[in-house]
Amino acid sequence: YISEEMLRCNPISLNSISYEAVAKMLNIIKNGGIEKKLYGSVEDENNLPNITDIFIDTVGDPEFYKSRLTAALGKDFGKFIIEKKADATYKIVSAASIIAKVTRDTLLKSWEWTESSVTLDKNFGSGYPSDEICQKWLEKAQHHVFGFPDLVRFSWSTCREALNKSGACKVKWACEEE
Repeated sequence: YISEEMLRCNPISLNSISYEAVAKMLNIIKNGGIEKKLYGSVEDENNLPNITDIFIDTVGDPEFYKSRLTAALGKDFGKFIIEKKADATYKIVSAASIIAKVTRDTLLKSWEWTESSVTLDKNFGSGYPSDEICQKWLEKAQHHVFGFPDLVRFSWSTCREALNKSGACKVKWACEEE
């Protein structure tokens, strides 16, 4: 999804994708979409969560992030606490980060390749550039014409470097300026 959004005619930056995803999740909560499943009937507003403070580990400028969320959700949605490295300051953000990583790892274990010709193993490593397992997997996964399977975010600097190192065509990502 990320590469698809970043490669479309009017590309969307990774930061914008992040802002939109957070606004969408918070909007679902605000409008009772999740509450229907977790708390019963939305008609009973006593069952809805009372959102007062929203803690976010920022992508980019905290004030800009806040302005995007306020524009999407309204200024009365709740108090936004948006900081760089918020996971080091707030335990709730640390917990959410751990849950997100465990969820990601679980999803990756059951990943089904959308490309019928891909028969790669799923031992990706951590996904971090310094991880030797990740680096070796990227080397094996790279196709001389098509780059990588669609699971891989092509604009990730580690992928760009691997493509450049192998002599693949250079690509300028329109959304890199953000």
